[in-house]
Amino acid sequence: MNNFLLELFSEEIPSSDQVAGRQFLEEYFSDYLETSRLPFSEINTFSSPRRLVVVIKGISKFAKSSSFEKRGPKLDCNEKALNGFINANNVRRDQLVTKDLKGSTYYFIIEKTAGKGSRQILTSSIERLIDKFKWKKSMRWGSNNLKWIRPLRSILAIEYSAQGAASPLKPNIDGVYVGSQTVGHRFMSTSPISISSFDEYSKYLRENFTEYDQKQREQKILMQIDMLTKEKYLEPIKDENLLEEVSGLVEWPIALMGDISNDFIGLPEEILQSVMRTHQRYFAVRSTKTRKIIKFITVANIEAKDNGNHIVEGNKRVLNSRLADARFFWEIDTAKVKNNGFDSFTKDLEGVTFFRGLGTQYDRIIRIENIAQKLNGVLYNLSVEEINLAARVCKADLVSSTVKEFPELQGLLGSHFAKLSDFSDEVSLACKEHYGPIGPDDNVSKNPLSVTIALADKIDLLTSFWSVNQKPTGSKDPFGLRRAAIGIIRLSIDNRITLNMDEIFQFSDHEFDVDSILKFLFERLRAYVLDEGISISIFDACMKNSSKSDICSLVERSRSLTTFLESNDGQMLLKLSKRALNILLSEEKKDGVEYSLPPEKLKILNSQELALMNMIETVEVKIEDFLSNEKYSDALMLLSQLHPLVEDFFSGVQINDENAILRRNRLCVLGAIRSLLEKFADFSILD
Repeated sequence: MNNFLLELFSEEIPSSDQVAGRQFLEEYFSDYLETSRLPFSEINTFSSPRRLVVVIKGISKFAKSSSFEKRGPKLDCNEKALNGFINANNVRRDQLVTKDLKGSTYYFIIEKTAGKGSRQILTSSIERLIDKFKWKKSMRWGSNNLKWIRPLRSILAIEYSAQGAASPLKPNIDGVYVGSQTVGHRFMSTSPISISSFDEYSKYLRENFTEYDQKQREQKILMQIDMLTKEKYLEPIKDENLLEEVSGLVEWPIALMGDISNDFIGLPEEILQSVMRTHQRYFAVRSTKTRKIIKFITVANIEAKDNGNHIVEGNKRVLNSRLADARFFWEIDTAKVKNNGFDSFTKDLEGVTFFRGLGTQYDRIIRIENIAQKLNGVLYNLSVEEINLAARVCKADLVSSTVKEFPELQGLLGSHFAKLSDFSDEVSLACKEHYGPIGPDDNVSKNPLSVTIALADKIDLLTSFWSVNQKPTGSKDPFGLRRAAIGIIRLSIDNRITLNMDEIFQFSDHEFDVDSILKFLFERLRAYVLDEGISISIFDACMKNSSKSDICSLVERSRSLTTFLESNDGQMLLKLSKRALNILLSEEKKDGVEYSLPPEKLKILNSQELALMNMIETVEVKIEDFLSNEKYSDALMLLSQLHPLVEDFFSGVQINDENAILRRNRLCVLGAIRSLLEKFADFSILD
């Protein structure tokens, strides 16, 4: 068995593209080697700002051989037919073999092709990789036609054995060095070195201040942050997304901590964090005593001789300059709020266009207000005045000087401005929370006013853009409509809100295709339940025979059925339903009628029939109560009680009896079972 090491060395790859690069490498080589019939044991990928790395272990020296068969005439064919087959395929008679096929013996040509060597396959895989690599954007440089995300400087490509024997591969890559050499850190490394194994590669890079493994860099950053803050009454604010981003910006992370000037410590935490995170890629550190952010941590890419003091001071100057800008805008806004109230910003929204054909942001908050009032009638019955106020100010911070400079703070600053205006905590929360949930990991608000305004905001967003035919297409969704749909779903489910989706979308005054929006919403809902581990067949079965417009109930029903079908009772009920429904559907198709009438308790019925019919009546009375009270697990256990009686029914009677009255009545019994099952879900489409 051999191993393979590939390093694609380039100028700095953006941090956000490194994850996609690693994923593509793994998928590409897995598919390529499988297609090439070359066995291997494992693939690992790594990335740093200047390199993408793939290591493949346990590669066979040769691909699996393949064979080709071509059938000729039968053994007893005439000579002319046999010679024609031989000549057409340019083979000798002694190369033919005979094989039995479906009771007859035929002549065959069997050609076996030996598998290619691993070196040949790996070489061609690199050549194809460079051409097929899927970057969001690629660039050309120099005089060649090669395209890459950044200028590609060199390629390390070796095949090596466990014994240490290494052989450089030589793919033809236009204008790029390909061989066994690599280099370490841009500033702190020694000369290039020839590599003969992954272990040697790993050792050399780490000795030359380069950590190629993104996970190891993240751990190193976290350990250094812990050392800087430990036992100093300091607490770093966790930020996994920032950690991943910063890890992709440095090859040799060195965490350094600096102070925030006292002039800025009084700024809202959101402003401090935004300036540090979004604009400078710093980690924020708060005091455990005062709970205020007082320090920052930057991650350098070099070990400085002065322990990083000069780097810290330089970053502090940049940070102070940026914070001074933020404080200037914050003071302008707070003065306006204190003098005129936060609602005075609302009037300025008349000068902010929302979208062509959809008016201004002021027009939009009026629509949100109207929708929120209608929602309130079916949700919480909140104060009309509070709903009106929350709707009027929820977007008002968009015209603030601070948000114009730091747009990522919209909503967050609105919450502060609402507090400065002595609005209620609920209104303040609504300003902050009505945009959410934005991402899959965001918490969902439980505050009734926030939920109402958030739903109204998202309903207006969807119906507005639907009304001007600006629907998402393919992967393009510039207005965040998919995110809005997921927001409606999560707000409904997490707050256990029973909403008629047909109804709430018509709270909007826009003219649009309601069915089209509902279809779009339920496409998002399918993706949501799939992520939860609910199969699409279960979801569709529940949706077909439940209130399609009630998202919360539909998901709860699907969850209950998923859990139930994992049990023995669930499997027996599924088996029962399949047997009963298959017989019923077959006979209905043959007879051209639907057996949906209630069965009759005829005098000629046997005990098995009567027992089943009595149980059907019992279940029918109870199940409606369970379903109306959303006791879905109880409803399924009730249905499962049919199982032994249906088994007795099938063993004790002949469905297709010669007596037409008995046959029809027994089919109506099966129809009654179908009717009961359909009260919960369409069991006929379950896998």
